[in-house]
Amino acid sequence: ISSILSTTRAAIMLNSWVNRQQRLRLLSSLFFKPAEFYSEQDEYGRTIIHRTASDLHLEKSYSMLQTDWLFGMVLECPLGALLLQESEGETILHHCVRRCADGILGHDTWANDRWMSQARVWEDLVGILLERCPEAAEVRNNDGNTPLHIAAHRANRWSTAAIKALAEARPSATEIENDTGETPLATLCRIYSKGLSRALEQTVSPKQIFGDTSTLHSAPLDCCMLTQIKILLKASMDTRNGQSVERGKRPTFMAQMCLAMPTCPRDVMQLALKMYPHELFGMDESGNYGLHLAAANPAVRGELSKRMMESMVQQNCLIAATSNKRGQYPLHLAASSGKQWDEGISALYYSAPHIMGKMDPISGMFPFMLAACSSDNGKGEAAPEAARSKLNTIYQLLR
Repeated sequence: ISSILSTTRAAIMLNSWVNRQQRLRLLSSLFFKPAEFYSEQDEYGRTIIHRTASDLHLEKSYSMLQTDWLFGMVLECPLGALLLQESEGETILHHCVRRCADGILGHDTWANDRWMSQARVWEDLVGILLERCPEAAEVRNNDGNTPLHIAAHRANRWSTAAIKALAEARPSATEIENDTGETPLATLCRIYSKGLSRALEQTVSPKQIFGDTSTLHSAPLDCCMLTQIKILLKASMDTRNGQSVERGKRPTFMAQMCLAMPTCPRDVMQLALKMYPHELFGMDESGNYGLHLAAANPAVRGELSKRMMESMVQQNCLIAATSNKRGQYPLHLAASSGKQWDEGISALYYSAPHIMGKMDPISGMFPFMLAACSSDNGKGEAAPEAARSKLNTIYQLLR
């Protein structure tokens, strides 16, 4: 019965969408408006599209005429009108994403067709806006938040569709920081901070992080959070690696993606390593194992770096003596990323001491040279302490 109902609901929505398209063509021919009509802003900076969307949201039930009028304006207006910002710096995409991510307040999965149709209105509007004007996904409001920040801040199952649409239409939006220095992924982690802290406790096993049917309500995190993290990670990797790595030559597993991203929040990185430890020992298309990625990541520092590399070397010391397809060994990558002797370089050295005499094929330098040329460490040490740590690393590698 449930499959029949879901099929019927899908057919109703598809039929409604087809009929809407036909009605919109008729409306656009009957009510053609000049460009100035869409660009004119009131004292609050709102255009006719902003006002119509706000009025529609305040209605308890959406009439066909209201929704058709809004859809028609979004489809027919000049592209510049979709980038206009009201007094708070928000475009129409900000507004629609907020409504889409809010979902159906007070209603669960078994919401009736009327409620589902209303939620679908905003989802469809987000899709049309991104198809017509994808650059709107990178516009920041007065707080520096893009539409993707807003969707991530909602952090619920309804926001997953908005996050997916925004990340796929404009992957570069995942790298934009707001006024507090947060990327959308960092915002998502802040909202889920309590759940992440619980999930990373030693008493919580990987199977208990998202729970099962009997422990679902007591689980630290829900599955939609994992889906949202994976969407943002993949889009961010596409943005970063698309500039320097051939398409396809990039990590595909969650643990590998976290290790390869300098901006990945530590909690997400540790969550991925706890859930998917086996992914550390898989090789990506560039020949990098988890040890290579952790060694090359300048953000993996301090005690986390030491624990991570010592653990991987203890489980498989042969990887320390394995080069990637560019001929670089983990020791080369760790030294060039600024890691110090007590941040895992010692573990790499004792696992494969002969690498000390191998030259990095990219820079033409030996490990001690790479350590000398690397940038200052990221542990927050005072200048004298940082200098001593760096000198000790160079000395140990020269010895």
